[in-house]
Amino acid sequence: MEREGFRTREANLLIALIKNPNVDNILCVNRPKIPGYVRYVLNVKNKKMLFKKPYNNNQYREISITSNEIKKTGLFSKLKKVNGKLNVLDIIYYLPNPKGNKLERLNIFKRILLQEVKKSINILEFDNYLTWCFDLTRIDVANTLKKDLLIFDAIDNLLEHDQNKKDCFFLEKCYKSARANAELIFTVSRDLKNTLFFDHKNVFYLPNAINQQMYKRRNITLPNDLPKDKKTVGYVGLLQERIDLEVLETSITYNKNVNFIFIGPVLAKGYFDKLKKYKNVYFLGPKHHTEVPSYISFFDVCIIPHKLNKFTKSMNPLKLYEYLAAGKEVITTPVPPSEEFKSVIHICENKDVFARKIKEVLNNPFCKFSKQDVIDSVKGESWEHRLEQMLKLIDNEIENRRRRLV
Repeated sequence: MEREGFRTREANLLIALIKNPNVDNILCVNRPKIPGYVRYVLNVKNKKMLFKKPYNNNQYREISITSNEIKKTGLFSKLKKVNGKLNVLDIIYYLPNPKGNKLERLNIFKRILLQEVKKSINILEFDNYLTWCFDLTRIDVANTLKKDLLIFDAIDNLLEHDQNKKDCFFLEKCYKSARANAELIFTVSRDLKNTLFFDHKNVFYLPNAINQQMYKRRNITLPNDLPKDKKTVGYVGLLQERIDLEVLETSITYNKNVNFIFIGPVLAKGYFDKLKKYKNVYFLGPKHHTEVPSYISFFDVCIIPHKLNKFTKSMNPLKLYEYLAAGKEVITTPVPPSEEFKSVIHICENKDVFARKIKEVLNNPFCKFSKQDVIDSVKGESWEHRLEQMLKLIDNEIENRRRRLV
């Protein structure tokens, strides 16, 4: 979060938890930190930071995640008190942690994690608490730490991710553990609920939401690296195999007098190389979350050119809510949750329709609905509201358990 801001589901729910008056204390267990010597090597190699500092770092700052109050410092962890409610535990392993949290699959590191979390719980004097797990790879650790209730938040079907093919056995084991041990499961999509958790008695579809305040800003300045010599089609998000290159290339060649802007880290090496030959294509790299609204505000059209497959069916792209909150016309392939917003977006069944729709919308914007209709479509989709829905379900489950014990 220090690096990327709050452009994830779990980070936005954490902010909502901090704001909620019914929540007393929070212990946030971070993913393991990259060791200092590895960060040094990466910085020397790259000659620059992966995420640049925002050009106006004070805008939208909701909480500070650096603190002078250190509650505990040990060999393998550091516990910090961030504010009146939030305590953050940083885990330190001194070794690079390969993608997929592979270190914590080894018993020695799993024991270290359990040991450090238990110490922190004792220091903070947590007697009764809920365990809320957002990291599938840590579900067994979360179950071991469970006191009153284990809640699992399922974000995408990781079994279907192109980069997880060699990890399916381990991930399936983790999903099995979540089904067996979590009293409550929230899913980001209906597909996840109906495929991975169809036999769980307490599973609820609760989609993503949006930080409304970030998109009510006025007097926005054009980002320095955003070309504005032509009309602009924009995409924000992780650049990986879920993006349909045929759809993109057809759209780029059909709309030669339009700039196509991509914001986000490229996570699929070589996958986008064929697009770099086009002079109207710009990869601007990852941006801090506080900068994203500025870029979106200068897009003329926003796109979601995702493939339609088992993985994308399990998703609920945050970018869709961001685009809509900014009042932008959205052109998308028929991936969830597009059907739920079909009255204010353009859903295209194939690459040719997608390419033509871009041109049509640029030439004749908001001909089927108004900009206000677009903004209004996500007015009730705040993270505070989403958290209230979750807390109500949690309260109901606690009450039901009490009744069963009587």
